[in-house]
Amino acid sequence: MTQTIVKQSALFGILVTFLAAMIFGFHPPATRGAYADGANITFVLLFTTFIRTVALSAFSYATGNRLFEDKKNLKITLWSGVFQAAAMGCIIAGCFFLEGPIVIILLFLSTILLIFYMAWKGEARIDLITVIGVAA
Repeated sequence: MTQTIVKQSALFGILVTFLAAMIFGFHPPATRGAYADGANITFVLLFTTFIRTVALSAFSYATGNRLFEDKKNLKITLWSGVFQAAAMGCIIAGCFFLEGPIVIILLFLSTILLIFYMAWKGEARIDLITVIGVAA
């Protein structure tokens, strides 16, 4: 029974990862479309951050989870937000100089290289689930 749940959870994780990868692939073309309509990088970052905040807050509320358990979690979250905003700014800026698919390939290449590095250090095991998840 437990193995079935684990396998179903892994399958669900793979499906959600594929969905996220497909949605993420629309980001560069959507960003270019926003720029063509007159938006700038500040608007795109603020708008996407606002949408993520509303969606994740609604999910947390619906599942009965608190956004922050204590002040330590708030501090970590704020620092994470700073780094995420910097990463999104770099991704969007990359779209100015490269085609969207190239930006996405370069972005995900780092994930593939990271999993190989972690496997080399013995911190991760490369199996079928890992390969499919990273490839997604």
